[in-house]
Amino acid sequence: MAPARDANVVKLAVELRLPDIRAHPYLGEFSLQRQLMDFIKDLCTYWKIENPEHFALQYTEPPTHYVTEKNRSRIKDGTVLMLIYSASKTADDILYKLKKCVLEEKRDALTMLVKMSSDITFAQEFIAKQGIILLIAHMESPKNEAMVLPYMLTSFLELMDHGIMPWDDLQPPFIEKMVSFINVQVSPDTRTLSTALTILENIVLNSQSKYTLVEKQITIPHLLQHISNSKKVEIQQSVLALINALFQKSEAQKRKYWAATLSSRQYRTILTNNVLIHTETGGIGADMAHQLYVLQQLLLNQYEERMNTSMDPSDQDATDKIKELRRIAFESDGEVCFCFSFFILFYLSAVQSELGAKSNVWEYVLIAVKSNVILHDQMWILTIDLRDADIKGKHQQTTPNISLIYSERPYWKTSFIFPFPFFHRYAKLVLENCYRADSHECPFGRASIELTKLLCEILKIGEVPTEQGQTFHPMFFSHDHAFEELFSICIVLLNKTWKEMKATTEDFSKVLSVVRDQITRTNNELPSTLDKFRVKINSLTYAEIAELWQQERINNEEQEMQAPPIKELRKQLEPEILELIQQHRLRFLVEGTRFRYGRGMRAKDKFWYCRLSPNHKFFYYDDCDEKTVPSIDELTKKISIVDLKGIVTGKECPHMKDRTGKKSSSQLAFSLILESNNVNETNSLDFVAPEETIYNYWIDGVNALLRQRMPSVAANRDLEMLLNMEIKLRLLDAEGVTIPQQEPPIPPPPPNYNFCYQLN
Repeated sequence: MAPARDANVVKLAVELRLPDIRAHPYLGEFSLQRQLMDFIKDLCTYWKIENPEHFALQYTEPPTHYVTEKNRSRIKDGTVLMLIYSASKTADDILYKLKKCVLEEKRDALTMLVKMSSDITFAQEFIAKQGIILLIAHMESPKNEAMVLPYMLTSFLELMDHGIMPWDDLQPPFIEKMVSFINVQVSPDTRTLSTALTILENIVLNSQSKYTLVEKQITIPHLLQHISNSKKVEIQQSVLALINALFQKSEAQKRKYWAATLSSRQYRTILTNNVLIHTETGGIGADMAHQLYVLQQLLLNQYEERMNTSMDPSDQDATDKIKELRRIAFESDGEVCFCFSFFILFYLSAVQSELGAKSNVWEYVLIAVKSNVILHDQMWILTIDLRDADIKGKHQQTTPNISLIYSERPYWKTSFIFPFPFFHRYAKLVLENCYRADSHECPFGRASIELTKLLCEILKIGEVPTEQGQTFHPMFFSHDHAFEELFSICIVLLNKTWKEMKATTEDFSKVLSVVRDQITRTNNELPSTLDKFRVKINSLTYAEIAELWQQERINNEEQEMQAPPIKELRKQLEPEILELIQQHRLRFLVEGTRFRYGRGMRAKDKFWYCRLSPNHKFFYYDDCDEKTVPSIDELTKKISIVDLKGIVTGKECPHMKDRTGKKSSSQLAFSLILESNNVNETNSLDFVAPEETIYNYWIDGVNALLRQRMPSVAANRDLEMLLNMEIKLRLLDAEGVTIPQQEPPIPPPPPNYNFCYQLN
């Protein structure tokens, strides 16, 4: 018997990778308990190489890092290693060539530096030898050659990613140099620009002290011009990443400036025409999608402060908005704007719910604001903002701001037809609500607040962008005030859905759940503009949502029924359910059925009755009239079940043959085949069922008596229905629990069975 192999010894191969030296690879064993340097000395002896301290081992498979005492556990049987120059010697060679300033040698050194910088062992040696300081000096030099600059930037970024040198150690001249690559009219090459943008992004994210230097020197126009000028995805992606970094690290006031600037039409158009244009063709990669998702989330998060602010009676801004609405609706000289009057009722309907009437609304508003009765809801401030944007048309790109329009009083005095469609829309909405029955009136104040909450939840306003997020909505980049316009669309949708559902105030939560699903489903289709969102969501009616829910429920149930544990349960329950169906069929036969004599049988329009005895041993039958249900004692003829040979159906029945011997089709015919001639000297008892259900029940019942499987479609349908019902009843306690597709593994047995019981 061969001795057991040492688990600490592995078989490997080592190749010699040195310039101008070719040698056969080393094939042998290596003890994991042995020092790496000792093994390297043996390899140098094997290949007759001097100075083993200048060499090290490297893995061949990515990442191609040096073998160290920390990562030597990766060496397994069959591993292939390389013997190369050590990190220290390689760093010395690169630094020597960089200092010589010979262009060809510098390019070769930088090419090697780009390759080696991802290895932390090399990075530690290179930085310890002040290599990164030399690299920074070369990049800051005005005489630096453009052909080697991309190699320098890439190497620098790789070295800094290891976290050995803090980003705070970078000095203003270096940052200014990186900024100079961006604030230029003519962009440098793609690799230089992309790497410079990434370096600045890292400075912003990782250095609080140097962030302000970048923020002061970088402007949005300079950044976005690179998106316009370059069609390279890596450039566009790097620009967005830097914008997001600056946006995230800015103070609150600066973030508002960034949000307002990036939401303006001028800069949205740049994003739409150069980046978002690829969304419809699926040309946006995962990294670009992530940057757009982050930008969208940062823009939406600007509503977080108002979302978390409760209404304060002393809040002058909110009070002024309400007073302004009153001034517009109720002019001192008696001139009243009809549509505005109704809109005031719409806007302040939260107060109406407290009054129970639509009179004296304004007086109650003043009391409510002063006493903080109804406006205490935390979402009320953001809701007021959204409503104020609706009524003043601030979110309407194609409509002038109403604050400028209503100042032109002569125009208002002579206008008989209200000129703005969005006012007509809300006026119509309010009028519809006013003429509904009290029980079906939509509480618009509550609806506005709850819709605001709902939109904040769906859009995850206030949440920090995740590292994995990639879902963005192009429609939010198609409008200056996208969130306000979205609210305007959805509040009309809520009223429309309320009307379709014929809802009452008790159904408010149900209506809101339908609206949530309508918004979510439409969002998931990623419409490119808010107009497309409006068209799609208005076509998604309550009836369609209900049908989709029903279909999803059915699909979930079907999928759940395919789980192996459910199949096993069905298999166990099937005999019991089949027995139940058989009992039902036999009880039906015991009650009996009236049959009509058919063609080829006795006189036409005559009837006979057949029923099974309660002990299931005989069939009793005899003639009867059309309305009589004879008892079993009144049926004089009988056949024994033991004499039954089988049952045939349809064209195989003897009484379905005409005089020429041809068979006549009948879907409801069946015959009991007997062993002997004891019924009018025939071998069968022939039936024609009056309907399909009776036919199925008799076929199943006779087969049950013959101990055969019930063949009818009705039996299979009843089996499926009862099985599903029984399984659902048994799974009620497991509602919300995911049924595993595989059975859980059986735990291993205990090491011993010496269980200890502690007795009190």
